Amino acid sequence: MHRLLIFFLITILTGCQVKSNSDSPISMPPDTPVVLTPTNVFLIDPLTTTSNDTTPTFRIDGVSAGLSVSLYSNSTCTVLQASGIASSTSIDLTTSALTDGIYNFYAAATDVNGNVSACSSASTAYTLLTQPPVISGVSNDLIPKKVKNWNWSCSTSCTYRFVIDQNPVTLPTGAYSAVVGANQLSGDSTFYLHLQALDFAGNESLVGHFSAILDNTAPTAPSSIVLKAPLTSPSNITTPVLTVNGVNNSETVSLFSDSTCLNSLGTSLSVGTTVDVTTSALAAGSYTFYASTTDIAGNISSCSIGFASYVLDTSQPIVVNILPPTAGAYSIGSTLDFQLTFDETVSVSGVPCLELVIGTLVRPVCYFSGSPSNALSFSYTVQTGDDDSDGVVFAGFNILLNGGSITDGVGNSSQLNFLAVAPNLSAVTINTSIAAPNIVSSVTQTNLSSDRKNVSFIWSAPNGNGNPVTKYIIRYKKENTSQFTFLSPEPTSASATITNLDINSIYDIQVAAFNGVIGPYSAILKVSTFFNPKSLGALIWYEAKDVNGTGIPASDGTSISTLTDKSGNNNHAAKISGTSATIQTVGGFKVIRMDVAGYRTAVSLGETANTSVEVYIVAKTRQVTASFAFVNENQANANRYGSHFPWSDNNAYVDLPIANRISGNWGGNITDFFAWTFRSSTTAGIALERNGIPLLSGPNRANTPPLKRWTIGSNYTGAGEFWKADVQAFFVFSKVLDAAQRAEFFQFIQDEYGVLMP
Repeated sequence: MHRLLIFFLITILTGCQVKSNSDSPISMPPDTPVVLTPTNVFLIDPLTTTSNDTTPTFRIDGVSAGLSVSLYSNSTCTVLQASGIASSTSIDLTTSALTDGIYNFYAAATDVNGNVSACSSASTAYTLLTQPPVISGVSNDLIPKKVKNWNWSCSTSCTYRFVIDQNPVTLPTGAYSAVVGANQLSGDSTFYLHLQALDFAGNESLVGHFSAILDNTAPTAPSSIVLKAPLTSPSNITTPVLTVNGVNNSETVSLFSDSTCLNSLGTSLSVGTTVDVTTSALAAGSYTFYASTTDIAGNISSCSIGFASYVLDTSQPIVVNILPPTAGAYSIGSTLDFQLTFDETVSVSGVPCLELVIGTLVRPVCYFSGSPSNALSFSYTVQTGDDDSDGVVFAGFNILLNGGSITDGVGNSSQLNFLAVAPNLSAVTINTSIAAPNIVSSVTQTNLSSDRKNVSFIWSAPNGNGNPVTKYIIRYKKENTSQFTFLSPEPTSASATITNLDINSIYDIQVAAFNGVIGPYSAILKVSTFFNPKSLGALIWYEAKDVNGTGIPASDGTSISTLTDKSGNNNHAAKISGTSATIQTVGGFKVIRMDVAGYRTAVSLGETANTSVEVYIVAKTRQVTASFAFVNENQANANRYGSHFPWSDNNAYVDLPIANRISGNWGGNITDFFAWTFRSSTTAGIALERNGIPLLSGPNRANTPPLKRWTIGSNYTGAGEFWKADVQAFFVFSKVLDAAQRAEFFQFIQDEYGVLMP
């Protein structure tokens, strides 16, 4: 420009003319003017280089007035974004609308002749972001929790504002901050996090609403616990399964071995209201299982009140004692009996055996009885060829199972070695040169003392087989126990009494004969020391509920031709006239319905003169008529025994005999059962009692005649004067019961027949 002005001035001053084109051309100056490059480019609006402003404004320094200044988005200044004419040394340019992206802005200047400066080395970065930020890390939480912790982030650098409440559509307000987490620490409801983000470009996200369920209420405790597998306890299953009832769906149910639910033994997730829980492996011992539940939120119920008990038994049974055959000599047919006592009840399958060396022969001593109990009996019968003068010995000290088994109640197999308790058998010898006595037979109980502590019994003396029987060996034990006791001194005749027994027990008694060698033991005689009329010494015991003496009640309507005696004396009573009585059920009790029938005992009662007699009848009189309840066959007026209660005049009569008759109002009725007692005694007087309370009484009898057979339900001929009654039981004793015996007998009557006794 300056050069051009100088040229024009020289021309004017020299008067030189500028020639037309037809004249010779004038040469231009050789140098082209240079446009200065802008020195600086910087953002002035917005204030930050990252923004959502689509038309940012930049200031360009280092230009001259009149120049055309352009803003470019590339370093070669070819992508034009804005331009303008500078009015000073700087110019502000606003871009056209940009799209999102990252930009670097440069500038160049152009003079009026179109000369363009170089693209500026100075530049300014600008990031355009117009999309709202996206919040991540949070969502609706459908699983209940005790405490909810939210944490979030953003798709770019953001700040946030939020609010937590129970309204699903709240909008957060206020300033944004850099907080990226929040908590709801309590409550039982649905809570909402309302969250909004602001990025560095100034874009706000949509408000996000995120739900969470809080549950801080403990579930109810399980209602009951039942052992499922195994079904019974004790057992040897180390991981039992228990059913827990009264739970809610999707709860974690835990088993514990303590009532405070601290020692966990197993868990399971419930589906429905019950769940099976398998315990972890248990050690042997006794357990009481309790349970609690944990809901999805982690709330734990209280420990259950209900519980289940379980005993884990993994111990093998062991032999703790062996009772050998009694010391002495045995011969052919004699039995060598061993009794093995275990430390617990065991059951046997197959035929396990022990082994004995007799002389030079090995003989099996094999199981024959006792299972299931803790006492197993093994036996060997001496054979021809067995002789041993210096005592038999065990061939080994193990039980041979022979394919069988010996197990306890839960299936644990027994230890088989018995060396630690093996007895010395040197006193058990075999002498087959002497024939053993035959087996003792017909062992029969003859008496049980009134205190039930002493039992007497007899047996038939066996054949001594060439040698006289000189004594008897008697062994006895409580049923289901292991240890025999041998009676001492050994009796020399065919009867014995065992004393000092325990009452309310059952005893097994066996007898063997001795003639130089010990013969085989008899079959077991079982003796009961439990109370019943038989043990009390009843001469007669008829009972409606077991009228046939089989233990099986007869059906209602069954005709009864014979009353079976349950006393053991076989004094049954047969119908002698009228129509047979029938079995009926009255008030829940079986009765013999007497109508027009009389029954008579098979034999006389065997009483001798001056013997006391007590008769007990449990019955309901259905109709008041002229009738006998019972009467003795000895009908001479001076000797007649009998009673009728009541006669048709509503009085009770007791003939002891007729010359000593006592009578009076019977005080009964035809609707209730009563226990009637008739007594005749030279020491305890005469009496008629109702339910143990005297109604009629008299002095001691001077004497009593021997009695004959008895008729029940009619007179002494068995015809007419029939007693119309429902009889539950009829008893005769040849003694007067003492106070202790009466107390036990009255309790028996009350328990068995429902009559209230004193």
